[in-house]
Amino acid sequence: MHIYLINLARRPDRLAEMDAEISALGLRYTRIDAVDGAASSLGQPENHPISTAAYACYLSHIRAYQAFLKSGDPHCVIMEDDVALSPRLPKALSQLELFTDENAIIRLEAPTNQNFMRPSYCKPKPEFSENGFSTYDLFGKSNGTGAFIISRAMAKIMVSRNATPVLPIDVRLFHPRRANFPGFTILQINPALAIQRRVLNARTDSDIRFGMRPVPPSYPGQYLVRNMWKNLHFVLRNLARPIRLSRSFPFANDKGIPPVGDH
Repeated sequence: MHIYLINLARRPDRLAEMDAEISALGLRYTRIDAVDGAASSLGQPENHPISTAAYACYLSHIRAYQAFLKSGDPHCVIMEDDVALSPRLPKALSQLELFTDENAIIRLEAPTNQNFMRPSYCKPKPEFSENGFSTYDLFGKSNGTGAFIISRAMAKIMVSRNATPVLPIDVRLFHPRRANFPGFTILQINPALAIQRRVLNARTDSDIRFGMRPVPPSYPGQYLVRNMWKNLHFVLRNLARPIRLSRSFPFANDKGIPPVGDH
């Protein structure tokens, strides 16, 4: 399965790291020139609700989907240039049974919920389980778009909706209450086969995370609604634990990397 690697022209260091890692796994990739949030010609409207970095990241993903659609492949891997990869990735990508669902996105990255320590919400039984890999249908949010498998059907929808981004790309893809893609499912592979390098190496050079700005309330009661949801979310989370509706998806740490989260 082909990889489309999103990389900023001003980050050849990241490209070198990813080239070495992907090549060592015997995988092929195409570099996608990322949209630079530092560029003056970005075209982002004034007082836009998301940060310039997140806006540019969204447009970069659209470039990757467009490149993928020019191929005849049914699926591809979309990857950002700040992830570490598991040696198990090639084996997983060869399991064609994993990718028969044209209406699914499969997350390869460990979910970034509260620095990977909070479990994700999912159906209790896997959708697929074979040869040491399984996929779970997520119904809770999962942050991060470091590595995932996308189908042609999903890529076409994303490109056709290529209007002015109003949400970060991970929210658009992986937040069940805001994705607005009826009929599509979000699957998480277990164990996770990618993880953000900033977590492994305690890096502080993220091009997205440290460009964020708070979004002002759109109406006076927004904070009240947020607090009500947080309280309800707390109750639901604790009710979910006894019936196995929440679980962690640890990174497959064959390299001796300390595990993040557990089963």
